[in-house]
Amino acid sequence: EMAKRLASDGYRVVFISARFPGSEREEKYSGYTIRRIGNLKTVYFFAFFELLRVRGAPLIVESVNAIPFLFTLLFPVKKVRVFYHVVPYSAIREKVGNPILSRVVNFLQLAVAPALYRGKVVTISRSSMLELRALGYRDVRVVKLGIDLPAPKRAPRENLVVIPGPLKPWKHPDMGIKAFAALPGEFRLALFGNYESPEYEAYLKGLVETLGLSGRVSFLGRISDEERDELYSKAYLGLVPSEKEGWGLVAMELQSHGVPVIAFRVPGLVDSVEDGKTGILVDFGDFKAMGKAASRLARDRGEWERLSKGAVERAKAYGWDECYAEFKGVLGSVRRRSG
Repeated sequence: EMAKRLASDGYRVVFISARFPGSEREEKYSGYTIRRIGNLKTVYFFAFFELLRVRGAPLIVESVNAIPFLFTLLFPVKKVRVFYHVVPYSAIREKVGNPILSRVVNFLQLAVAPALYRGKVVTISRSSMLELRALGYRDVRVVKLGIDLPAPKRAPRENLVVIPGPLKPWKHPDMGIKAFAALPGEFRLALFGNYESPEYEAYLKGLVETLGLSGRVSFLGRISDEERDELYSKAYLGLVPSEKEGWGLVAMELQSHGVPVIAFRVPGLVDSVEDGKTGILVDFGDFKAMGKAASRLARDRGEWERLSKGAVERAKAYGWDECYAEFKGVLGSVRRRSG
């Protein structure tokens, strides 16, 4: 979204990314160029040679997800590093698999990158800003993460609760399922997104059976954006039981559809969910408190209406154009300093 707006403003933008099955090596999209190289692991090596091709560029914007592109330090141009959040070690361990390599990735994230990098840093929430500053990054600025604001729609609400994916252990959908069990029998639960593994899929579905919820819970798998929006337009509540988020994009997307969110009081979600105004926050891991909050809103339609209206109003401040204006301001300040 930022890249296509930069291209529309006359910037030449080259987006370097990993390849995936069936992808083109290079293509034009929304006015900017996408170059795909390597895979999710080898892209960190091959990207160096791609940057040699565009070394005359006045600015490198690096999107960081745990593993930094440290070789960008070799390029004598201005840089902006964009962090969505500091990835918890539990997530790295689950994703990488190898315990030694997991520790290496975590060390790069927590110690090596902060020691070497001294440029402008952008992140998407106050929680992440404080965490990055604690690691040693100094010049950190928050730029709001935009959402696609839905058109007003008056679809009738159903007794439907949604837990957005992906369905990963550190997202704790199992706690959300346990919280849902406290709701009256007329309520249904829908979970969507990719599973961490076949074993984790079996665990979640086994939990549903153990709790006697088989007839009330649906696992939708990966769904399209249109299907997701249709689901949100009908939902009564959203549960977001993550242990940490960079911002809580799924929470904001739910709220933009007027769905109050019940989440844990953790970094990121304390920024995206306003407790008592757009949703309800409870202590991390307390799925019983999450269930009680959901049950209260199931009974109290007036309270639900108040939170729903607050959620819609809050979301209006997060359109992409407004967020792009903030991001462009950061890029402008970097380029002025370089001049």
